[in-house]
Amino acid sequence: MLLFTFDLKGVACSGGSACTAGATTGSHVLRGIFKADTSATKCSFFIFTLIPITEEVDYAVDVLVEVYQNVLV
Repeated sequence: MLLFTFDLKGVACSGGSACTAGATTGSHVLRGIFKADTSATKCSFFIFTLIPITEEVDYAVDVLVEVYQNVLV
């Protein structure tokens, strides 16, 4: 749901590391870091965008909060 909503709202993100693109299993990198099977969402920000990066990050956080508020309600 998070990735779907990010996509609808124009936030560039993916569900894992680049080395697991198209894989159906979790990231071996994250398993190595956290010593557990975990999921992740990676957001990308473009340095040459026409709006300040802080506004992009704030927008992504706002969308994240919106998703979690809708799930918890």
